[in-house]
Amino acid sequence: MPAIPSAPEHDSARMLDIPDATYWRLTVSKISLSQRHSKSDADVREMLDALAVKLSDRFEMKAHWRSDRELELKRSGIQGVLQLLEGEVKVDIQLGMMMKPFKSRIRDELSKAMAEKLA
Repeated sequence: MPAIPSAPEHDSARMLDIPDATYWRLTVSKISLSQRHSKSDADVREMLDALAVKLSDRFEMKAHWRSDRELELKRSGIQGVLQLLEGEVKVDIQLGMMMKPFKSRIRDELSKAMAEKLA
């Protein structure tokens, strides 16, 4: 019986002689945004909750608060965190290869919502 590989192998990575972990980093796309604000933490949390509902409806993302300052976003091919900092909201999202075509839509939706609600 053949041995089971410890990590999935990708034909593209093998053809290019690229280690699997490096291949994953090359295929992942990132969205990083930040928006300064002068709102209260409660107002910002309320806005982030509304944004999470909107993202869930539009992109089927699941959101939950990891802490009182971090809202985690997840779905197949997407994982990210919205951080509530002092006077700023910071967004960091990683998109897998299959979600790359939606990068500009997701980024634009987040950027627009943050600018409208936090500015």
